[in-house]
Amino acid sequence: MSGTGFTTAVSVESGRFDQWGRFAAGGSERAVLSALGELIGFPIRPVRLRVSDGSRVELDGASADASAVVQLPLRGGEFTSAHRNKIMADMFKLTWVRSVAAPHAHALLCVSSTSAGAFRPGSWLARAAADMRVTVFVWSEDALTHAAGPALS
Repeated sequence: MSGTGFTTAVSVESGRFDQWGRFAAGGSERAVLSALGELIGFPIRPVRLRVSDGSRVELDGASADASAVVQLPLRGGEFTSAHRNKIMADMFKLTWVRSVAAPHAHALLCVSSTSAGAFRPGSWLARAAADMRVTVFVWSEDALTHAAGPALS
């Protein structure tokens, strides 16, 4: 593991962990990252990782100790196939980052209430989240609700 808790296959781009990056003050993304941080007991901030081959990956959030990696497909409006595709891409990103950079991390995905139906009991996305060990939360009215995947211990 590197000094930040990520494996030596990646490095956190210098000076970026404690910054909010593209997430504006008062925005939903900051509120969700703060709420998730309170839930797991560690601050979560946007992070950009550089893989040993030179490729980069941005995460909407991660804890400095690599115990959590986070994506926030918080799109509003009517649920569309584009929303579903973004959710699937973010689930794939989380599982890839975990396999390369943070093998013991909780992979956390937080969706908006308009996307919650994609994770209803019996849906294949709910099953995929559970099988891929991605914990899904719904952000609604400034509160997190567990929707699918493993519960945090």
